[in-house]
Amino acid sequence: MNSKYRYKYLAFQNYLEGKKIPFRILPVLILDELLGWIEALIRNVPGLMGLLIRRSYYKFRLASLGKKTLIDTGVFFFGPRNISVG
Repeated sequence: MNSKYRYKYLAFQNYLEGKKIPFRILPVLILDELLGWIEALIRNVPGLMGLLIRRSYYKFRLASLGKKTLIDTGVFFFGPRNISVG
């Protein structure tokens, strides 16, 4: 289990037990949540603008992205650092 998921598990476990979330993992959880919201917004932008935004964003998130690759609305990538498209 990578550290991001371990931190999520620890935070949820503490929540269930009525304990506070350790301060040292808050930045990781906040950044992960922010990234999730950004990807949700980018994923659903329609039209040409959406295609251009997704292409620009995923060029940096994926392992590699081909020159003529289009990413349509609603596409999910799980483990984007390990994915090559096009």
